[in-house]
Amino acid sequence: MKKKILFVDDEPNVLLGLKRMMRVHRAEFDIAFAESGIEAIEKLTQDRFDAVISDLRMPGMNGNELLEKISVNDPRIIRMILSGQSDHGSVTGSIGKTHQYFSKPCNPAKLVELIGKIGKILGTLNDSGFCQYAAMTAPMRCLPRTLSILESELEKNDPDIDIVNGAISSDILASSVFLQLVNTEYFGTYSHIKDIDEAVSIIGIDVIKKIIIDTGLFVPFSGESLDLIDFEEIQAHSNRSRDIAQRTPNSIFSDSKQKDNCVLAAFIHDIGKLLMIDYDPVKYRSLISGMNGDMSARADTERNIFGFTHQEAGDYFLKLRGFGDEITEAVASHHDPDKDSPVSRVTYYSNIIARTEKNSTGHLPDWILKEVTAAGLGKWAESLIESDGLDPVEELTL
Repeated sequence: MKKKILFVDDEPNVLLGLKRMMRVHRAEFDIAFAESGIEAIEKLTQDRFDAVISDLRMPGMNGNELLEKISVNDPRIIRMILSGQSDHGSVTGSIGKTHQYFSKPCNPAKLVELIGKIGKILGTLNDSGFCQYAAMTAPMRCLPRTLSILESELEKNDPDIDIVNGAISSDILASSVFLQLVNTEYFGTYSHIKDIDEAVSIIGIDVIKKIIIDTGLFVPFSGESLDLIDFEEIQAHSNRSRDIAQRTPNSIFSDSKQKDNCVLAAFIHDIGKLLMIDYDPVKYRSLISGMNGDMSARADTERNIFGFTHQEAGDYFLKLRGFGDEITEAVASHHDPDKDSPVSRVTYYSNIIARTEKNSTGHLPDWILKEVTAAGLGKWAESLIESDGLDPVEELTL
């Protein structure tokens, strides 16, 4: 069955142009058009759409109001903004309502790319319950400590940006939200910013305060979820993985952006675990019992209980929010890496090394070094053995 996409724009000429550009996709998608938010709601009550791409500024019901209604009435729908409205206030007003943001004018190649991404998202995961959960854009979970620090600091007259940076960068889910936001065309940095310190600097304290304090976008993990897993340990492992990936020689990658993608993928590779805990704590408790301490059985046990793995959960969540293919593929394959992708391979080994105890000599086990070398990452293996004369385990802070 073909997937259905609804475009919404109050300018007839824009819709006419969209119709022309979308003709090449008629075999893949059923594409409909609406000239207002009201008309869009009517079409949505009459038919089941998989994605809605809306203008922001429209009379009667604007894009934010439309997507907010959709997020409440049918949160499984992929929601995107395609607008010439570029002020940050309008964009932040969309947070909690939309998954991705694109600016007009949108050339045909970019629009075709956008439609292709929707197809990839819809083909990633078949579990309708989790897909609906992952498509919810508000509220977003974060560590209790993160929200406490941010609220306390942002209520001050002159918040300390270093404290804000530290709180966000030490939380996988919070980091993903702000990295998604800064890598939109509205900030002029589309798909290039992978460092949370830089993201916070670009977005600015005022906008972050609006997101955290005014919109109430984040809520902390609570209740049974807190009893199921050590969230601080997951975060600490993510930090270690990121630091190890950061030490990868630049020569392994095609350019600096590829290395940035790798460092980010290593940091957020376990995001699917946090999503699964929040999605269904009861099933997650069964998962823990089913593994009985055997981490090698995790993937099979996840699939038996949830119907999908945490790699697949993270992949879907990140694709939905516009993270690039190198990042999402590395997250999806961090237990079974793509041998042709340095981002995938380094993410995989960063995860393993971050979890590995040093041996009796104080060095990383030989099997890791041999495996890393055999995987074509010999220069990285050398850096793990010899780096300014420091013990490799000590330098990696394992």
